[in-house]
Amino acid sequence: MKKSVVICCAGTGTRLGKNIPKCLVEFNGKKVIDYELELFRDFDEIILVVGYKAEMVIDYVNGLNFTNIKFVVNDKVSTTTSGDSFYLGSLHAKNDMIVASCGDIIINPFDFKQVIDCNEEFVCARDISSQQPVLLSEKNGMAISIGIGDGSLEWLGLAGIKKEHIEDLHGYIYDVFKKILPIRVIKVSAQEIDTLNDYKSTFEWLDRGMK
Repeated sequence: MKKSVVICCAGTGTRLGKNIPKCLVEFNGKKVIDYELELFRDFDEIILVVGYKAEMVIDYVNGLNFTNIKFVVNDKVSTTTSGDSFYLGSLHAKNDMIVASCGDIIINPFDFKQVIDCNEEFVCARDISSQQPVLLSEKNGMAISIGIGDGSLEWLGLAGIKKEHIEDLHGYIYDVFKKILPIRVIKVSAQEIDTLNDYKSTFEWLDRGMK
């Protein structure tokens, strides 16, 4: 099945405090967006939603060897959320199945094979490790709730959805997926880089072989 990927890279990354888009933060000689694009290279279409310092992201990605990338600019990044960016990007997608991702996550490539092979709607989750996680509850391999509250897993911002189910909710990406629960859960090893603590722990995670 052909899939479009919408990677939301518009945020300011205030909590990280690096003064550059989080997708351009570097770990072991590679930027976060390098790790992501390597995984998505063979997908039919990659849409990058940019906003904060958009030119910096566009210039960097244009220097890479990709022919299936298009850029969408969220010019209201200061007053919108990741959900708004995802919805904006999805409007430009040509395929019926769309994978949502954020420009601040690095995923274990071995685990990512499950995403490549999945042709149904899904959400990715990991064991809880963030300081302020969005929690996910699952039963029999299906996500039954996502949000602030109870949950044994952590929502990652990597998920797949049919284009017909995407709504402009003016919320976060997980709010879009809450509307279509229950859906399949794919457990992966990954790092989300939101804070300085996340930044430091990502080096340790990479040193452990992404485990």
